[in-house]
Amino acid sequence: MKSLTATYAASTLALAILVGIAFSHLDVGPRWDITSVPPTGSFTYVAMAHAPFWSDSAPYEAPYCWRLLGPTLLHFWPYDLPTGFFLLASVSLFGTTLAVGWLLLGLGSSRFSAGAGAVCFVLLGPGAAFNLKHYHLIDPLAFFFLTLTLGAVAHRKGLLAAVCLIALAATKETVVIAFASSCALAVRGQDAGTKRWVLSGGVVALVLLEFIRLTVPATEHYSLFHEFSAIYLSHPSLRDLTRIALGATGLTWGILLPFSALQLVHPPRIWSNLGLLTLIVLATAQIFVAWDTERVVILGFPAVIAATTFEVEFIASSTAIKKEAIWIVIFLCELPGLVGNLEERGIPFLGEASALLVLLSCLAVGAALVRSRRIGQASAF
Repeated sequence: MKSLTATYAASTLALAILVGIAFSHLDVGPRWDITSVPPTGSFTYVAMAHAPFWSDSAPYEAPYCWRLLGPTLLHFWPYDLPTGFFLLASVSLFGTTLAVGWLLLGLGSSRFSAGAGAVCFVLLGPGAAFNLKHYHLIDPLAFFFLTLTLGAVAHRKGLLAAVCLIALAATKETVVIAFASSCALAVRGQDAGTKRWVLSGGVVALVLLEFIRLTVPATEHYSLFHEFSAIYLSHPSLRDLTRIALGATGLTWGILLPFSALQLVHPPRIWSNLGLLTLIVLATAQIFVAWDTERVVILGFPAVIAATTFEVEFIASSTAIKKEAIWIVIFLCELPGLVGNLEERGIPFLGEASALLVLLSCLAVGAALVRSRRIGQASAF
């Protein structure tokens, strides 16, 4: 227990500091009265917390009206809704942080790397910072159930995975991606009991998802095909769609993108893990059915952080670079995106500084890899 606590200590402290800064020094937190915003779009969640789905005055704007769990929990919150939403976002992000470390341990990472990977999630701008800024969203709760599901499969906790999938079905349609990824993750190296629990829990979750859609009427027709048609008509050329895809992945992952991409060629090649590969492919494919590309692509963070973690371990084991030094570089490169997502007014030269940090770190890592290869070739003779 002591070693497990030590593994998560740094990530817990990092998230606590982030929440404290967001709450006390920036224009976020309950001081921004979300109840004064018209209840449309993602602010439908606030209206749902006031008038839940069984109420006659419940809002029915799709797809928000089908994401019941978060607003329903907050309906029974005894104090003001802004505080309730901010607390739910903070607690969900805290749970997600711990779940990321637990998942990495289940995948075979060291305790230090698991803790570093958890800190990596805390500093990921479109993840924790964005959702603290826009604390009326229910994405943090979906993050938590998604990561806990994958962690449960990795640790062969089939019942827990099934429960998380069912809870995720009532939270967001993200359960479809979570079910596909957890099934793919369970196929390899898991016992029959875990596979049965994941399959049965996923089937119940999909039935619940469809039941919610049938029983909670929407004011207008909504389908993924309709969303795809709207986006495709706005960006008809393949060049435009390619630019959107590259922009969404680059802006979302930043420094994690080159590190995780190197796992395509370096052992342990985490991308050969079918579950994580399924997660990142499906998460990225959402750009064709959603407008907020960074918000949907970020769903692949468990896979990208896992790939980055194992790549750092590989670089540290095959070169003279300490893994602590590599993680420090990664954390520093994440800071511009973190601040940019927290601070809405913008910071001069933020994009240029972030790009320069990413470029310099990539050059440093590349030079170290070339140097280690030359040393290895020289020692072979």
